[in-house]
Amino acid sequence: MISMTGYGEASLETKEFSASFHINSINSRFLDVRMNLPRFLGPQEIQFTKQIKEYIKRGKVDVYLNFTRLNRDKFVNFDEKILSAFVKQSRALSQKYKLSNDLSISDFFQLKGVLNYVDYSLDEETIEKLGKLLNKALGKLVKMRKKEGQYIANDLKERLNAISLLVGKIKKEEVALEKKYRTRLIEKARLFKQEIEFDDNRLLAEIAILMGKSDVSEEITRLLSHIKQFYVFLKEKKPVGKKMDFLSQEMLRETNTIASKINQNSVINYIIDIKNYIEEIREQVQNIE
Repeated sequence: MISMTGYGEASLETKEFSASFHINSINSRFLDVRMNLPRFLGPQEIQFTKQIKEYIKRGKVDVYLNFTRLNRDKFVNFDEKILSAFVKQSRALSQKYKLSNDLSISDFFQLKGVLNYVDYSLDEETIEKLGKLLNKALGKLVKMRKKEGQYIANDLKERLNAISLLVGKIKKEEVALEKKYRTRLIEKARLFKQEIEFDDNRLLAEIAILMGKSDVSEEITRLLSHIKQFYVFLKEKKPVGKKMDFLSQEMLRETNTIASKINQNSVINYIIDIKNYIEEIREQVQNIE
């Protein structure tokens, strides 16, 4: 089981450049990838996103790439024609207006068009290196997400075990309460029959209906079945977060039905504890991929 929360990074330095990927992810209903790349790497965004989808199926993922050129001289374009025109014009103006010409070469370099930085175009080898670097960072991210997922899985198991024990206690209480309730209904039926003539078959049918309304055996069976299914999901290698979320809602629904049918303090206390555990489970599964 994999958590949606994690972080991964990887760095690389060559003679030409240094680069580092930083990736962090948090929970989200769907896969939401946000890339923060240098402008000249825009064409690679689709490919990088495709790589991320191979590792991650769900979550909000932020990807940052820090890229530094180490050999900047090869990306500077010097336009001597423009510089020559500026020098010629400055000399002409100084002679015409009798002005001192104290401009230095560094002053000319500040003029627009003299020096231009050429966009850094990446060759296939560099792009391949960045792709491998991204995979390395993704591998670390997934490793952390798996580790966090195991913590959550262990936590869920503890809560599911606690719910199973409480359901067992409710089951025992339900058997005792059913006998007690049946005895009370039969006693009231006898008193009722002493006062009013009543068909025995009709009376037994009404008692059966009343007993059925307080019977929670089906709800208990379904609740235990949901818990069993939860354990199956815990062993799945595919994303199960949405399935777990739905299943926890079904568990809560069955628990509420049991509470509505049995109005006994001892059982109500168990129900409250079960609902608290289910709410904690629902919070946890929000972080599962």
